[in-house]
Amino acid sequence: MVQKELTKDGLVICDSLNYIKGFRYELFCVGKLVQTTFAVIHCDAVGATCSWLNSQKPEVEKYPAEKIEELLMRYERPEAKNRWDSPLYVVKIGKRETAELIDPEDMSIDFDYPSPRFADVPLGDIYSWLVEGKALEANLSTQSAPLAATNFLHELDRVTQEIVASIMEQQRMAVIGDRFLVPHALEGDENKVVFKRTRTLPELSRLRRQFITYTKMHPIEGSSKIASLFVNFVNSNC
Repeated sequence: MVQKELTKDGLVICDSLNYIKGFRYELFCVGKLVQTTFAVIHCDAVGATCSWLNSQKPEVEKYPAEKIEELLMRYERPEAKNRWDSPLYVVKIGKRETAELIDPEDMSIDFDYPSPRFADVPLGDIYSWLVEGKALEANLSTQSAPLAATNFLHELDRVTQEIVASIMEQQRMAVIGDRFLVPHALEGDENKVVFKRTRTLPELSRLRRQFITYTKMHPIEGSSKIASLFVNFVNSNC
């Protein structure tokens, strides 16, 4: 939906559970493809606040407590050092039901951030960046290339499948920090899978499906380039 609506002159707000950095990376790539500005707004709340906010919802809208815990465990916080999380605007969320400012130096009161209704959102800074900031630039990995062969989808499926099989095999003997070359990838560290932890087949299959879904809409030429982009995608979702 984001890709369908996004243009250089349009503004799209994707308000969803973007708690997996791989999804934010996909949005970043879409922004580069369109060559528009991009920003991440992080509603930052501690676990207790998340549970409290959930408890304030009408009964039919509440998440089960265990679901909140699962989301918190899987949550991958955005970091400004990551290019796909930058610029990053952090909006602190708490339980305080008032917009008045509280002096954090005043030790006579319990400091708390405002609830969502009274949150301090830097709208001016966000608007200025989106309207006047530097647009993302498309590179070779995000530019759309014409479909060079009718067997592209077959090639995409075959290459990514062989890479997943190779990762599953090589990680059995790997130690943290190892880099290993996979089928169809050219020599060079940038084309090697970085081993940081053991991945399961369901996880790699999910990443493969995400990559195929995106790449089918933006065909690329050559098995080595497919391999390079897939390796980069896997490494970005470590």
